[in-house]
Amino acid sequence: MKRTALTLTLALIALNAAIASDDTYLEGDLNSVIEYAQEHSPAIIAAKGEWLATLESYRVTTAYPDPEMMVTWFPEPIETRLGPQEWNATISQQIPYPGELESAGEIVEAKSDVAKAGFEKVARGVTTNVTKSLHELWYIRGAEEVVREQLKLVKHILLIATTTYGEGDSTLLELTKVKSQEAQLGYDLTLLEELEIAETATLNSLIGRDANLPIGETVIPPIPENLPPVEKLVDAAKEHRDEIAMARGAVAVADASFKKANLENRPDFKVGLFYAGIGEPDVPSPPPDAGRDAYGIQFGIKIPIWGSKRDGRVASATAKRDAASAQLDNVKNSTAAAVYSKYFNLLNSKRLVNLYSEELIPQGRAALENAENWLNNGEGSLGDLLEARAAYHNFQLSMLRARADFGKNRADMERLTGVSIAAAGGGENE
Repeated sequence: MKRTALTLTLALIALNAAIASDDTYLEGDLNSVIEYAQEHSPAIIAAKGEWLATLESYRVTTAYPDPEMMVTWFPEPIETRLGPQEWNATISQQIPYPGELESAGEIVEAKSDVAKAGFEKVARGVTTNVTKSLHELWYIRGAEEVVREQLKLVKHILLIATTTYGEGDSTLLELTKVKSQEAQLGYDLTLLEELEIAETATLNSLIGRDANLPIGETVIPPIPENLPPVEKLVDAAKEHRDEIAMARGAVAVADASFKKANLENRPDFKVGLFYAGIGEPDVPSPPPDAGRDAYGIQFGIKIPIWGSKRDGRVASATAKRDAASAQLDNVKNSTAAAVYSKYFNLLNSKRLVNLYSEELIPQGRAALENAENWLNNGEGSLGDLLEARAAYHNFQLSMLRARADFGKNRADMERLTGVSIAAAGGGENE
């Protein structure tokens, strides 16, 4: 007996390991799906690549310009005192004004911060979309179970109606209503099954899987007992929202660009070497140093004398800096408004869940039981039972819808604030 139990245990362990290593299987709990998305989502991978590319550009931007070399060959050599100049070569290096490369590096660093915030925005956006899609899939599967349960009940009622109609206790209209409800529920179930296929494909596409791969049993997090005050959520959003971080980065880019614009109005320098190849002179009495090659050291300077160009460069940088600052204020203001709006949706969906789960569904269940008891006792009608069933069915679906909407609104709120509800001060889960 112990040997058999050990064999079964080892088999279960092997099966679980095989499932875990199989990419075609994915647990349907939210954490597992999000973790998979963070590793495989094409959108996240692309955004990360753009961020890393920006980081690598720092070394390119802050390096000195490449030196320039030029060689000149004379088909007809130029005669000089020492002999014909057959060719010459120059090599030069441009040297930017001190501080110009550093300011260019500051621009790249600020842009890399913007790119990082953009990457985090994409990652958080994927997480939000995955969360909403999983909640929708949870609703669809829950609605399927409700419809199947109601379909069984309607079949039971149809059996009663058929029997009582034969005995003359039910009317043809009541029998027709039962059959129409059965047909409607059958249609609803087919529709929900097709919606499940479509939503599964949507979720798979978000996380980087083939559309037809299955998703395990959907598990969503519970509703927090208490929501944080809206003021805390606004403060969290102003500190952590990705769009605000990107706007701050744009301000930093504009500041660094303004600094660089002023430095570009300073002179740049250039140093170089010159070498000329001199041939032997074709003269009867060549000088003692005939044929000696010539060389020299070069020095140049860029003279920024055009005032309109200098002023335009600075004015443009100033305008961009002012615009970036105003955009930051605009994003902060719109963020606060968005948080307040989403907070209302979050509270409302939570209230609806409580309303349906604590009041309407128990009342609907009790009304359905009473209607069936009254029918069995000859005190009620089949129509009363059908109306009670329809009301109970609608309450169940509405509760599922409100529960899924709460999860979606929560995902949107956490996308806005950049932190979880719990991190912003939400209460313990129920």
